[in-house]
Amino acid sequence: MSKTIARLANLRRQQVSLQTPDAFGRLFAFVAECDGEVASRTWQEFRFALSVSPDTVVLAIVGFAIAMRCS
Repeated sequence: MSKTIARLANLRRQQVSLQTPDAFGRLFAFVAECDGEVASRTWQEFRFALSVSPDTVVLAIVGFAIAMRCS
């Protein structure tokens, strides 16, 4: 039971430190006080936000080429 209480206290401390507006501060807080079980399950459920399909790659290249030509 004391192990669970200590883990909860650690998670609450992490939650407070992750609310800092500084991106590097959040990254440091995550790395310094990482909960292995939470990080592992988060990575298992992670889905990339960008869809990378042939269509999007072609459109990105065309957009880049237009931008380079216009500058």
